[in-house]
Amino acid sequence: MRQVFGFVAVLSLLGACGPGPQLESPDASIDPGVDAGTTLDAGTTLDAGTTADAGTATDAGTTADAGTTADAGTTADAGTTADAGTTADAGTTADAGFRLPACLGPSLPLQFAGQLPYVTVRIGSGAAAKTGAFLIDLASTSSWIDLSAFPTAPTGTCGSSSCTYADFDYFGAWGSVTLSTADFSSFQGPPRQAGILGTDFLSLNPTTLDYRGHRVFSATASTFCTPTELTAAGFGAVPSTGFYSTSLSSLLPLSTVITDGGVAGIKVPNVPTVRLRVAGVEALAQLDTGFDDAVVPRSININSAYLSALNTQAPGALTRAPTLDLTLTTCVGSAEPVTAWRVSAGYAVEFLGSNGVTVRAFADAVLFAKNTPPAARACGGIGTWSVPAAQVAGSFFVTSGAVVFDPVQSTVWLAR
Repeated sequence: MRQVFGFVAVLSLLGACGPGPQLESPDASIDPGVDAGTTLDAGTTLDAGTTADAGTATDAGTTADAGTTADAGTTADAGTTADAGTTADAGTTADAGFRLPACLGPSLPLQFAGQLPYVTVRIGSGAAAKTGAFLIDLASTSSWIDLSAFPTAPTGTCGSSSCTYADFDYFGAWGSVTLSTADFSSFQGPPRQAGILGTDFLSLNPTTLDYRGHRVFSATASTFCTPTELTAAGFGAVPSTGFYSTSLSSLLPLSTVITDGGVAGIKVPNVPTVRLRVAGVEALAQLDTGFDDAVVPRSININSAYLSALNTQAPGALTRAPTLDLTLTTCVGSAEPVTAWRVSAGYAVEFLGSNGVTVRAFADAVLFAKNTPPAARACGGIGTWSVPAAQVAGSFFVTSGAVVFDPVQSTVWLAR
């Protein structure tokens, strides 16, 4: 979900979309698996994806609730591979540490606002077609459009909160899609944000974000790299089993992470979620490409369960950084204190592969501990999770250089 520390941030949106190429409009309920929109006391907004409309702080840009996540066991058809407008980028070299192999698929250019990756999509056909910059947000399960971002709105059938378009092109034609409407005019650019591409699109095919080469790659399951090819190219595998998949039926129950009831029949959000470790203490970490932490690099949001586990099991691993503390206003108007903690010297944030092997480690992280009040549980997010949880910001991906999100094998690959 789109969030910015220290500047204007944007709020996550609601619901989940179904499988492509025909996309359904999002559910109107807030899923407790998705992070809540909150507002800084100084008047800027912290956390997450979009504003549902002017002056309304709704949250959730990341979730699928059980009734709306139809099983997307299918992968995108041939129309989702790149058309003539894309380039194949066979084996380009990003830096000495890793190589981008041709099996990542065709690519499109990325434009960045801070650490946030934007791709140009086309809506409509012929002379009436419109193009706009859409944020690639792996922590949003829904896709959105801001009609005011276009000089003339794309031709479609619009209701009170969504629009249906007969032609939508992102790595090829998707046919008819329904996008929820939102106002992104307050987001700092350029580019002017015209929408969000969430995992309703992105979970159908492997996606690679090349932060150094400013490209996004997309491949079909049948042509995508093998694990051997990715390993040889300098990537390390970080499993996301049960949390990110082309088949929504394979997602874990939300009761896996919220153990105190009230979530029967709901799945976890279809968001890349991996194992993270500090000083031997693990948490589940959502990887949020819509989280710009340029002001405080290496930012990670954590919940109270993880802060408690760290302070109990690894005293001394964290050092308070009170000058970075925040006071937030939740989506229901209540205050939420957020305390800042630096990872102490001698410790690191580790992203874990199979069997607990460290794939990447970062020694200079800042953890922001959320303390969601009971009245704000309806806002959702990791702050409502019972188990230790975290949300990782964009600077980690920028440092890695390239990240591969493979929903077919439920695996994230980090450039080492």
